[in-house]
Amino acid sequence: MGKLRKWVISAIVFILIGIILFLNISDILRRKSGGETDMIHSFYEIERDTIDVLCLGSSQGYSAIQPNIL
Repeated sequence: MGKLRKWVISAIVFILIGIILFLNISDILRRKSGGETDMIHSFYEIERDTIDVLCLGSSQGYSAIQPNIL
């Protein structure tokens, strides 16, 4: 039983560390210039209930339309 308990605790710690790293990897690897070049993160920093337009489309729509400027 002791060996199984140690294995389960090790697996839980490993998974928790993986989740923490996965959640923070975006902040570590994203561009630090901010503003218009970082549209996804700047989108989530906009105040709630201030956006009136939803634009759906392909990568051209993603790279050409900036909802925080519209």
